Amino acid sequence: MEKTFFDTSVLVSAMVKSHPAHNRTYPYFEKVFHGKEKGFISTHCIAELYAVLSVLPIKPKLSPIEVEKILQKNIYPKFGIIPLTPKDYKNAISGVTELHLSGGILYDALHIEAAIKSGAKKLITLNHGHFEKLSADRIKILGV
Repeated sequence: MEKTFFDTSVLVSAMVKSHPAHNRTYPYFEKVFHGKEKGFISTHCIAELYAVLSVLPIKPKLSPIEVEKILQKNIYPKFGIIPLTPKDYKNAISGVTELHLSGGILYDALHIEAAIKSGAKKLITLNHGHFEKLSADRIKILGV
């Protein structure tokens, strides 16, 4: 079974029907949801998912309780969750520092660290350029 690592942007768009990228990302989510592919995310992704889904400007707005239920039903039982260690954070920071990058791209570097640990063959994202810059050919980046 193929292993795929998911960036937060793909999961948000796949789970929110009104998202402009929903039709492009939902088929990847659906494969994992129905057991046709093994999906992975990082522990950091769980925090990002909660943060984004709980403030997303959709109607009706999702309450914190609804967001947690979404995670419990659609994420926890369906995706392998890769924990990030202090070493992973150090590696990610070193990687962005070597590339003279700053700011939130560090979060993408954390996803790459977790993706490599997961053994996934590809990382799927809506932010192809950021991840391609960071991957250094350590994992295939699939932009959708």
